Amino acid sequence: MIALQQTMSNDSIDAVSIFNEISEKVLPIIQRYRKEVASLSVTYKPDSKAANFNNPFESILTQADIDVQDEIIKIIRSHDDDASIIAEEKSDCTYNPQKQVTWVIDPIDGTAQFVKSEAREFCVVVCQLVGGWPTNAMIFLPEIGIGTTPVLVIGLLGEKKILVDGEPIRSFPQSNTLDSMSATRKKGKDSTWTPYAFEERLTELGCEIKTSTTSQTIDMLRTAMDLSPFSDLPLTKLDMFYRKLQKIWDGAAGMCLNLIADRVIRSSGGKDLLPLSETFLMSSPPINETVIVACEQVLSSHPEFF
Repeated sequence: MIALQQTMSNDSIDAVSIFNEISEKVLPIIQRYRKEVASLSVTYKPDSKAANFNNPFESILTQADIDVQDEIIKIIRSHDDDASIIAEEKSDCTYNPQKQVTWVIDPIDGTAQFVKSEAREFCVVVCQLVGGWPTNAMIFLPEIGIGTTPVLVIGLLGEKKILVDGEPIRSFPQSNTLDSMSATRKKGKDSTWTPYAFEERLTELGCEIKTSTTSQTIDMLRTAMDLSPFSDLPLTKLDMFYRKLQKIWDGAAGMCLNLIADRVIRSSGGKDLLPLSETFLMSSPPINETVIVACEQVLSSHPEFF
């Protein structure tokens, strides 16, 4: 705890200004590409092993990722040219242990949603790490608001505050029971979705389990706070987030928001995942074997996750 307090005391960057600027600059880019790809039937990104490389429209997805990411990097560099950057779409953006601050970028989380005209669960994600702690984060949701309006969520760990469109969330109710959770699955070698061992038992106990992947970041956001007042989508609060093999750009911002909301963030062995180690951050890409996020009382009542 002392190390975390020292980390936050050294954080003097005006994250709110940076995040507001990013959201303003990337929105027109997002809107332009949404018009181009929303009506297309695109299932895979071009770097997927299952991609159809003869489909010229698939490259639009990656180009949208790159254009959004380039704009974010340009803005971050204009405010913090000494930081290291870990970015999903840029292999030369990697962790530098000599730098105190690291920025983690996922330009578009939820690309499968991004290319469907009726789908809206995608977001732009940026997280600032200081000493391995996710100290500040933004989750920009371009169409998730009421009437497809944009919503900007900012987490400030040093102030223990979550802002939604500039207004602070007043409370973060602590769940006592596991009634709903996100446990999105990964495909096995035979391309089938493999259920988790705990699914049958929890379903019998009445837990509603979200197993399909839309946006891991949004699922983590729903674990930290109730998003439903800000959206006309059925995005009610989740009591737990569970994910195997989570890449850092899918999880860092969500970890920041859940720290602020007093959630516990652990691995399958019950070990605290934070702060993120230098060894982890230097891996390519940084992937957590298992990420479990919930209130302490929920985790203590369900030892099967550990």
